[in-house]
Amino acid sequence: MTEGTSYGEHAFLLDGKFFSRFNAKEQGLVVYAEETLRDALLAGKAATYFTTDHYRSYPYVLARLERLPRTELAALFEAAFRAKAKKKRVAEYEAGKLQRPVATGAASGAARRRSAGGRPARSRTRSAEGRPGR
Repeated sequence: MTEGTSYGEHAFLLDGKFFSRFNAKEQGLVVYAEETLRDALLAGKAATYFTTDHYRSYPYVLARLERLPRTELAALFEAAFRAKAKKKRVAEYEAGKLQRPVATGAASGAARRRSAGGRPARSRTRSAEGRPGR
């Protein structure tokens, strides 16, 4: 996936072709969605997903970002990627996904503290000699 432009606006491109962009006029994120998924999202979550006359005949859905949980956005992007990407690229993604470490426990807590604007707190563990660890 690369950054590019679509209709003069910043966009995400997949293999050089349009994938997603923010539509400022409609105040919604345009994301590729196969017809069955698009129709299900429009019917089941009308407060979050919508379409316009322009996009109605295309396999895209618009999403109101303020109502879209980050995990749902990630799932929507992944579904779009799997539908539009070449099989080789999906296989590479799967191979990389299996090798990525999962942030859990203390590591994810440190990441949350950093993203909250501060440095991670010093370790509160004790060394074998009973002194505070670093």
